[in-house]
Amino acid sequence: MGQTIAMFRANSWLDLLKVAKTRFASHYVMLKRLLDCREALATTIVLNCWQDWIKHVDVHIRKLGEQVVKTINCDDFWEGMENALNIMKPIYYLIKFANSEGPKIRKNL
Repeated sequence: MGQTIAMFRANSWLDLLKVAKTRFASHYVMLKRLLDCREALATTIVLNCWQDWIKHVDVHIRKLGEQVVKTINCDDFWEGMENALNIMKPIYYLIKFANSEGPKIRKNL
């Protein structure tokens, strides 16, 4: 697993994120980061080192790797992710605003 992360990190200045139970809107943040890393993910799966790695792992890991490649190459997957983010974005910003410090409603004098 560390080898695949190293291959990805060689192509991206961003790290992938995991959902955290205690973090505010971590699902939205994780999906946004995944979308931001799309190009780096696509680059990683076409590298010779990825192809060599996938040939030398056990059958189970090879099947998972093939599923990763199919997912990254699937335009419907990315379109669905963009749609989900577009739906969640206003809700994310509303909750973020409501959760921030300071007064939210100003009285007119």
